[in-house]
Amino acid sequence: MEMVKFPGDQAVSIMHIDFSFRTHTGLVRPINEDSLLVLPELGVFLVADGMGGEAAGEEASAQVVASVSNWMLDNLTQPPRDPDQLEQVMLEALREANLDVFRMSQLDPDKQGMGSTASLLCLHRDGWFVGQIGDSRVYLVRHGLLKQLTSDQTVAWELLRQGLIDRHQLNEHPSRHLLTQCIGNGEPLHVELSEGLLQVGDLFLLCSDGLTGYIEEPDLFEMLTRPAPDLNALADQLVAAALAGGGGDNISLILLRPRPDPGGCWYSLHRGHQDLDVTQKGGPTHYGQQTDRAGAT
Repeated sequence: MEMVKFPGDQAVSIMHIDFSFRTHTGLVRPINEDSLLVLPELGVFLVADGMGGEAAGEEASAQVVASVSNWMLDNLTQPPRDPDQLEQVMLEALREANLDVFRMSQLDPDKQGMGSTASLLCLHRDGWFVGQIGDSRVYLVRHGLLKQLTSDQTVAWELLRQGLIDRHQLNEHPSRHLLTQCIGNGEPLHVELSEGLLQVGDLFLLCSDGLTGYIEEPDLFEMLTRPAPDLNALADQLVAAALAGGGGDNISLILLRPRPDPGGCWYSLHRGHQDLDVTQKGGPTHYGQQTDRAGAT
């Protein structure tokens, strides 16, 4: 599991999660193939973007949400004792979703090839944990920085990772939507896992590519780093901006802001990696106030 660190990280336990979510068909697609999972009592949030034609994509993403929800509710009846247990529950939930969507595709010839992305965020005690399949994204806003916590599992992202294209070319590349893996194709999943420490003031965004594909990243940075945004208003503004940018795909997002235990109870679920810096060429990207585009880290 990759440990992602910001300067000055210090753990703080959470008790409350403020959140807002939206999903919109967009201006071009006839149906909405995105699905959302919001389980604030467990600290579990997920965006799934389905594919497959007809209603197959819609059913695929809905099944991902149902499978992950059921697995989490069944296996998180007690708080996880350590990061390894939580990581295992996340992996098993996504693998169960993979099998369930694949089984659906085998029962109906019209649904063969159906699949979905899955960007799963879990908040627990002092930490955040992300499991990633596909090209939906999870972002974290902290101290005026916007960091993409996930990698796009696409052919274009692999070119970026290899240094063959830059970040600007990524957003226009013809292979930016060609997934290297998805939920439901019957192949074993290689789930990208990452984790980090929570900070007071953290803001998370989970979204489908119908949002990020129609808002320029500097504009996304500007909207998300405004001081103390109201989450409902911000969610509406993000959808409106994606529609104004063309609205060529379904638009889905979850915004959430964890708030600390008012009693100041500090305790750690982590492995003691607080001083570990992880760098990955072509990996998650920072946006800061001093530059529109920063190098991949």
